[in-house]
Amino acid sequence: GAASCEHLIAIDEAGLASLAKGGVTAMCLPATSFYLGANFAPARKMIEMGIPVATASDFNPGSCPSLNLQFVMNLACIKYRMLPEEVLTAVTINPACAIGKGELVGTLECGKQGDLWYSKVREHASHRRAEGSGQTGEK
Repeated sequence: GAASCEHLIAIDEAGLASLAKGGVTAMCLPATSFYLGANFAPARKMIEMGIPVATASDFNPGSCPSLNLQFVMNLACIKYRMLPEEVLTAVTINPACAIGKGELVGTLECGKQGDLWYSKVREHASHRRAEGSGQTGEK
């Protein structure tokens, strides 16, 4: 079976049921929907059905000219109605697990590999407020 399935902007109820039954990670790409003016994947419904949701930029010159993960995370909160904690999971451990690397990367734990990004923010949602500025939080 498949480990992940991408875009999912036209998935129907049978497709959602198949993802849930198969334990497939839904790789939702909100910036692509944004730039194409297309529908957004039903990520909220997927989460409610127990489907692991991952998000990424899908950077490419044809349908997603943005590498900005802050923008992707912001869109996931707004268009997918995901909570900040769900978005953080969707850009960290869920994609790591989808490629079979959840034991090595995806969370900050002793013994795991990873790159660390540090920012002073007062609350989880603060990462969305400074989209595009290269800064998160207040000085």
